[in-house]
Amino acid sequence: MSTAIARPVTPETRRQEDDIIFSTPTTGADLELRMVLLIQRHDADPWEPSTPKCSADIEQQIIELKKRRDGFFDDLCVIMRKAGKRMDDQQAQIKEQQQIRDRLLAELADLEDESEQTDHVEETEPVQSLSVYERILLH
Repeated sequence: MSTAIARPVTPETRRQEDDIIFSTPTTGADLELRMVLLIQRHDADPWEPSTPKCSADIEQQIIELKKRRDGFFDDLCVIMRKAGKRMDDQQAQIKEQQQIRDRLLAELADLEDESEQTDHVEETEPVQSLSVYERILLH
């Protein structure tokens, strides 16, 4: 059994942020890699049932096996929830960027309309004109 991928005993020691498996996945391939590493870590310490002598021994083995499977499932859920939170954060960021883009496009359209209107009006004094983009930056 390799100690490099051995599964730590408690959830607190298993799910530390400096553990690459429990860091936030950034891509689909990254998520898949974390799942494979998690499976390897859990499989590195295989469950070996002992020979039962009575029904209580069997029940104890069932409980032990269930705890091991529950631990694996809990670890997997932690990784999936982190991936879901990252996706939600990215969606919120994309939405915010789209709103900024829409606002800037509306300002650009207003400034272009304003520029067209001032082009039609004759001016007697020379005025230093700003480009549409310079006006956006001033707002």
